[in-house]
Amino acid sequence: MKRLSAVLLALMLAGCPDETTSTPPDATATPDVAADVTGPDVDEGPPARQHRRMTIDQIRSSVATVTGGMVWTEVINGVSTDMLAALGPTMGAPDYLLVTEENLEPTLVVTKFMADMSKRLCPTWAVADRDKPLAERTFVSTQENWFSIAEPDVRANLRRLEARFFGRWLPEDGSGDAAVDDAYTMFVAAGEGAPDDPTRAFNGWMAVCIAYFTDPDFVAY
Repeated sequence: MKRLSAVLLALMLAGCPDETTSTPPDATATPDVAADVTGPDVDEGPPARQHRRMTIDQIRSSVATVTGGMVWTEVINGVSTDMLAALGPTMGAPDYLLVTEENLEPTLVVTKFMADMSKRLCPTWAVADRDKPLAERTFVSTQENWFSIAEPDVRANLRRLEARFFGRWLPEDGSGDAAVDDAYTMFVAAGEGAPDDPTRAFNGWMAVCIAYFTDPDFVAY
């Protein structure tokens, strides 16, 4: 912005006449060509859409869809509590007493609670998923061996998770894998250890799960 301002100022100064040397124009003279004060027609295009997030109810529904029906709950005072419902007003949901419209701005508060949710929900989801038959899985659903760390297996499941979390359908032949390169790198880095260590795959998928739930694209529309 400072650089742009300096350029504009320089252009303005270059266009100003020197009062000590310039000759005043003849006010009685008639210009040969009338000045075009309207300028050319410019197509401004459609207005830009402001970035918004989903409502808390939509986030809860999306989480359940991704995980196969799971809800983020915590036991508070001996009672199992739906945390998105409990934290809704803090995250911008209306209480219909003082606030009647939901704040859909993507705030740091929402990001913080999505991170809290993912750290609690991802391990629960993974433990439940790894003991299910392949056809019933919603997490690692592309290979029979839940703990496989073979690159083709991991990338195939990342493509499936891209569709579950973000609706991004990537080619099965791997031609669109540029979209999952970062996730695969993160999986490998988080799952360091012996090749036959089952925690290697578990930790890798935990890193991917948390990253996807906290990705701004997950709660945006």
